[in-house]
Amino acid sequence: MNVITIKINGIEYSLRGEEKEEYLRTVEKYVDKKIKNIMENNEKLSTADAAILTALNVADDMFKTGYENDELVDQVEIYKKRESDLKSELQKSKNEIEEIKKNNQIECDKLNESLLKSNNEKNELLAEIKELKALKEKDVQVEELTEQLALMENEIKKYKSMYEKCASENKDFKFTIHSLKYKVIDLENKYLENQIDLAKTKKQIVKDLKENRKK
Repeated sequence: MNVITIKINGIEYSLRGEEKEEYLRTVEKYVDKKIKNIMENNEKLSTADAAILTALNVADDMFKTGYENDELVDQVEIYKKRESDLKSELQKSKNEIEEIKKNNQIECDKLNESLLKSNNEKNELLAEIKELKALKEKDVQVEELTEQLALMENEIKKYKSMYEKCASENKDFKFTIHSLKYKVIDLENKYLENQIDLAKTKKQIVKDLKENRKK
């Protein structure tokens, strides 16, 4: 425990405390300045009365500082909540982008597979028709295969139409992804601004605490 001799309004006192001497000296200067200001403004005051008024002034400063610190702490909590909300919204947007990309790729792969399959079947039918015509086989078989070919061509047109629709939707998905990317950038900017505000608030708290100790 530190024991030092301090002087308040010209009177020496022994002061004990667990704090460092530098801090205890700061307290000494603060109280000495307060009591001297009070006595200079009213020379008729006794030392006891001046001490009571000084105690009231110190208590007033302490409560005001406490209220100000509470307000700053509340503001820090607001910034932290805003930061958490921005992080959550940012992650949600990123997840939406990934889900859109995934679903779009699955649909396009399915349609592309169906289109390739239809083209292969069409080529097989064309080969059979060519072979039958070359061998001059029965016209009935040729007509049946020709009908199958017509049906297959209709299927191919159908798949082509679906594929084109998928390609068109893919453009829309790309536009949506592009918009979401801007939204992500905006959220990241807001997150950065919130971090800056939070840092400023913390810095202000530290500054206020230092100024209160100097008083």
